[in-house]
Amino acid sequence: MRSSRLHLAFAAVVAARSSLSNCTNPAVRIEWSSLDSSEQIAYLDAERCLWDLPAETHLSNVTDRYTDPVAVHQSLTDYVHGDGVFLPWHRYFVHAHKTLLRKHCNYTGPIPT
Repeated sequence: MRSSRLHLAFAAVVAARSSLSNCTNPAVRIEWSSLDSSEQIAYLDAERCLWDLPAETHLSNVTDRYTDPVAVHQSLTDYVHGDGVFLPWHRYFVHAHKTLLRKHCNYTGPIPT
């Protein structure tokens, strides 16, 4: 029952946020092999930057900012996978990861697929 309410609340937030936005400049994801070597290095440097930042959550086994969303994802896997919120949930995690890279590591390049 609790997980059903969580799913409904998450779906409502995603739907509300989607209907309020007027996207005029959508993000474009680029295949990793299409990035030149300097873009690949910049992306990997940003990922390493997250490893050097302290964790924000207090979940078990979380050691740095990179593993914060990983732990959240793992703790909710049984509730999200195989459910109707699967795609919006993972889209949110890609967006959250991109936000961490941009906000905390000053990454400005594309997010590869």
